[in-house]
Amino acid sequence: MGRLLHVEPCPVCNYHVEGPLHFGGSTRSHLFIHYRYALAHCHACANAVSVLVPTPTYDLPHVLAAAQADITELEARVSRGDVFARILLPLHRMALAMEEEPPPDVQVCTVCGSTNLTVLSHVSGDEGERYDGGHAWMDCPRCEVGKLMLKTVGTWDEIDDAP
Repeated sequence: MGRLLHVEPCPVCNYHVEGPLHFGGSTRSHLFIHYRYALAHCHACANAVSVLVPTPTYDLPHVLAAAQADITELEARVSRGDVFARILLPLHRMALAMEEEPPPDVQVCTVCGSTNLTVLSHVSGDEGERYDGGHAWMDCPRCEVGKLMLKTVGTWDEIDDAP
């Protein structure tokens, strides 16, 4: 499950992020099984951004197991007549069945295209749980003095969401 993150404005310089940032991955897409969003600080344009990073090799078996569990759950829901599950099931099956595709541009700033980034893996906790409680903080990318609070405001690409 991916999280949508709200970034509170910097109390020192009033830097703010327009719209939510993305964090995490999904079991619905081959891309998001093998890559996930992480929070990063772009040094070229001084922005907080979401960037694609490879799923760590130690975590990939867990992601693949979660994808298979989602398929099993969706199959059970289809047998009970769930319309959304009927729509989502082929997408999840295709995500596991796809051949390896060339990697996308990873760790590239979504604002300016720079690769001069620092991925902030320490901010989220192991699975992003710090975002859920509003306990995630990062240095302001503009003034580097203020702190920005990040919190979960929604999710993206859950198995209960229709495509």
